[in-house]
Amino acid sequence: MADSRNKGKNTNVSHSIFTQRYSAAGDPYNRIVEVPTFGHSDNHAGLQLTDVLCSALLFPIAVYRCASTALTNQTHCSPHYAKLVEKFGPRLQALQHRFRDQNGHWHGGISLTDRVSHRPSTVLFG
Repeated sequence: MADSRNKGKNTNVSHSIFTQRYSAAGDPYNRIVEVPTFGHSDNHAGLQLTDVLCSALLFPIAVYRCASTALTNQTHCSPHYAKLVEKFGPRLQALQHRFRDQNGHWHGGISLTDRVSHRPSTVLFG
């Protein structure tokens, strides 16, 4: 297990664990049922993409849709965030991986817990 000591050490440790675990020579951790996930966005493009989607789109859209009436200043909630919903909402919705279980209930995708307005996650998309 590695902690957040500093960026340089985190990057090296993350890369070492990843390459050892998935080495062509075999898994040195084969006696451990599950190795804790430790990644750093410098090493993993998937984490970088997730960072961008969440920071640039999902957070501003969620704040605009769920808390714009509750926030009295515009530090975290700008009226310009409405443009993000219009431009990217349908594309974000299409990126989701959603599936139905054996009872027909939906699972997966982008979820939202709106404790202010109690809205469903579909408000993020349009």
